[in-house]
Amino acid sequence: MKIKLIIIAIIIITFLVVYIYQPQNMFEVTPINPGEITNIHGVNIGTDKLSPDVMLELTFGNINWVRLDATNYTLQNMNFGYNYPYAGFRNIKILAILDYATMNYQSFTLSQWNSTVKYFAETYTNVSAWEIWNEPTTHFLGFQDGSPYHYYLMLKSAYEIIKSINPNYIVVGFGGLYYSDLSFAKAVISYGGLNYCDAISLHFYPQFGSIGGFTMYTQEYKYTINSYAQIIGNKPIWVTETGIMSSNVTDYAENLGNQTQYINTIIPLFKSFDITNIFWYDLYDSQFCIPPVAGPWGLMTYNGTLKPSYYAWKNAV
Repeated sequence: MKIKLIIIAIIIITFLVVYIYQPQNMFEVTPINPGEITNIHGVNIGTDKLSPDVMLELTFGNINWVRLDATNYTLQNMNFGYNYPYAGFRNIKILAILDYATMNYQSFTLSQWNSTVKYFAETYTNVSAWEIWNEPTTHFLGFQDGSPYHYYLMLKSAYEIIKSINPNYIVVGFGGLYYSDLSFAKAVISYGGLNYCDAISLHFYPQFGSIGGFTMYTQEYKYTINSYAQIIGNKPIWVTETGIMSSNVTDYAENLGNQTQYINTIIPLFKSFDITNIFWYDLYDSQFCIPPVAGPWGLMTYNGTLKPSYYAWKNAV
């Protein structure tokens, strides 16, 4: 019993010493210059898997960013990464998506959007980057009705609000587009959208035969990147979602069934285009398989077993 009390006392004293001598950075994120962001080795993470154990899995996997929906639940729970006296936790940064979940899945006006953005940017200083909506050509709600002009207005006001609160915040625009969204991107750009983001985001999943009869997803990816590179100037590209399922549960093209092979193919491909900011979808498998939306997309099973792809992603830095 005495030994246990001594150990507890040592832990408490150690924590107090760290806190006293590092009061500034114990609970704050180190500011980031958007122009210096490189080599983001990230994952998407679901709201049902937020726990201290997750931080250990992220740290062990060399994962330095997580992407998640910006809600009070997710961002309050992610605070545990900054409340422990272990530097590895604080090195994991957050890309928070301001989207339909942020708006509580309720219809909204532009004014309501602006006030919500302001609240989140002021409240959650543990966030390093904000992505404006998720797949805006697919997910509609309220003012975000699929109109390029409405999306431009949301991007513009969000950028101005976020930067006024903290110029070091990174704003990622366009919300994860595909090749088929090129006309949408061109329209947003024509209104001036590139003036209101630090980077643009694209999503990549294998879809055979969707462009010019191509049958290899690597050709499709190259074609897509080149197409966007022609219209975005010097804005960096972030790949905020890419992945495949780990088993062929349907005949969807995404279900190639070999995540490790996919990882070892796409990382060199993206880096050949100087794209080093990449987020895998997803950290965990879904509990239920509803292809192609939910299923074994994870680097880990729903119960926490590490897949071979976890180690492939860990080493793909």
